[in-house]
Amino acid sequence: SMEVVDLAYKYRSAGVVGIDLAGNEHNYPFAPHVAAFERAVKLGIHRTVHAGETGSADSVRQAIEQCHAERIGHGYAIIDDPAIYEIVHSRDIHLECCLTSSLHTNAVGKYMPTDSEKHEKHLMLHGHETKTTLHTHVKSKKDIWHPIHHFGRDHLNFSLSCDDPSVSQITIEHEYEHALTDLKLSPAQLSQCVFNAARSSFLPESEKDQLIDRLLANYLPKQVMKRHLTDKIKDAPLLVDV
Repeated sequence: SMEVVDLAYKYRSAGVVGIDLAGNEHNYPFAPHVAAFERAVKLGIHRTVHAGETGSADSVRQAIEQCHAERIGHGYAIIDDPAIYEIVHSRDIHLECCLTSSLHTNAVGKYMPTDSEKHEKHLMLHGHETKTTLHTHVKSKKDIWHPIHHFGRDHLNFSLSCDDPSVSQITIEHEYEHALTDLKLSPAQLSQCVFNAARSSFLPESEKDQLIDRLLANYLPKQVMKRHLTDKIKDAPLLVDV
């Protein structure tokens, strides 16, 4: 791990912007890699960690608190722990969600309304109505329930990715269509995913601003933009349907 960090730093001017940690969460703990990630922080190297995919919500907490992760690969398990869910939400940690991959690996199941007791408990802990709130996006038995329904409802910082396009034989366009058609995300929520990805990217700030400007130019004519009062002008636009 330390060698990878040193290589990332060595080639930072050649386009290397960060490091990632991925593997079997059950058999390979984060502990041996913590020192390398602490060094990455000191060197200004960005950090993402795969966690909460097949592991528990606590693996997400460890990724954030021990490895200083700015982004989490997957992170679906946070719906099982309201405290860790709130850590991700309050710290604006970015979640890289991969719809098709999460089904192929069984990281999430195809939960139907009658099989959602665990998730109703989560909603109750958050003070929400259970069945009505949980199943807002589940219109028929053809629809797939997924943790991103929670993330979208609560305005967490998440986006859509392919994970392994060569294995799953998908494109990002496929994932967007999957989100709209099967998971019933709204166009505004999908647009928000695009902005979340841009503002949470590891681009230099000047390039990130340029990217967000391009997105604003394309999305503004079609969407109404609402902003969190504590955010910068272009930091985290919240889109709503009109």
